[in-house]
Amino acid sequence: MRVFLHFSVYPATCGGTVYVGSKSFAQIVSPGHPGTYGRNLDCEFDVIGPQGHYLIFEFDSLDLPRAYNCSTADYIQFVEQNATGIFKECVSCASQFLPFLSTYVDPILGTFCGSDRPANVESFSNRVKVFFRTDANGDEGTGFVIRVNASVEGCGGTLEGEAGIIQSPGYPHGYPHRHICDWVIRGPPGRAIRLEFEDFDMEAAEPSRYSNRSYCRHDYLYVSEEFISIHDNNQRVY
Repeated sequence: MRVFLHFSVYPATCGGTVYVGSKSFAQIVSPGHPGTYGRNLDCEFDVIGPQGHYLIFEFDSLDLPRAYNCSTADYIQFVEQNATGIFKECVSCASQFLPFLSTYVDPILGTFCGSDRPANVESFSNRVKVFFRTDANGDEGTGFVIRVNASVEGCGGTLEGEAGIIQSPGYPHGYPHRHICDWVIRGPPGRAIRLEFEDFDMEAAEPSRYSNRSYCRHDYLYVSEEFISIHDNNQRVY
């Protein structure tokens, strides 16, 4: 048996850029750990993983003051950097088909305080901001140690050539929740592209309360085609 593993340990600084490789993990550590952190901190960590992968944040330890909804105490917060833009793009290009997406634009993945280790936090994409903010009350703890991994399997990418295969992450088993996979398909110049479904199993569409149409209000697969628009006498020709 052989094991080949990279890992990165970042110093306990207040913010900075943290890179995560496809075959390595990184750690985010609160300032002063394993001692106590300071007051009035405003730390911002920019966590970047490999393109096409999502990020998994696992708490090795957590020691912050406890407060209801973490609104009046020191807290750590995870904010998605790419999902909002992707959702807005889908809304703008297909609002007549997917009007419900505007209600799902919430980049905050989680906000935590106290000393109970939460479940793993998983991102939509490969880039997340982690904020650590403390107040001036003087009840500091030892902070946190967070292990960051990139997903084993990629999600999305670019396919080129005369033929290829696209499959959901984890296929033929269930796909993960809360992820966005974006594929770009490029065929030979002058050739059309045909998509043929060999298997398809997703959540069923729900009927609309306002029309006789149904909408994919949860999981969905959306296919769009790039085109050139030509403006002629205020008329658009495709």
